[in-house]
Amino acid sequence: MNTIIRKYNIFEIWHFTDRSNLDSIQEHKGLFSFREAERRGIEIPSSGGNDWSHDADRIKEVDEYVHLAFVDDHPMLFLAKKEHKYQNPFGLKLIHLYCLEMMFDLVLMFPTKLE
Repeated sequence: MNTIIRKYNIFEIWHFTDRSNLDSIQEHKGLFSFREAERRGIEIPSSGGNDWSHDADRIKEVDEYVHLAFVDDHPMLFLAKKEHKYQNPFGLKLIHLYCLEMMFDLVLMFPTKLE
C-alpha cells in the first residue's frame, strides 16, 4: 500500500457512511468490516450497499475488508445517494499514516457475475 500511496501521491483515504452510523463508530472505537461487525454483534444503522452487494462481498470473500476510496467523490457514494441508502451521507477522511498496515484488495466495482 505504501508503494501505491507514494506512486500516486495519495494523501487521503475515505470511508463513506451515513451520519447515523457515527455514534456506533465512536462507541465501538473504529471501523469494522461487515463480517467483523456481524461477529461482534454490532448493528449498522445505515449500511451501504444492498443484499446483492453484501452477498457478492461474502462470495468474493471481501466482506472482511472495510470499503475505502482514494477520492472524495467516489461513484458508489453517488449511487448510495441516488438509491437513498444514505439519508445524510458523510465522508470520513482517514490520514494514510494510520492505514499503513492495512491489507486491501482491488475488486471490480460492478462485477457482472459471481463465480
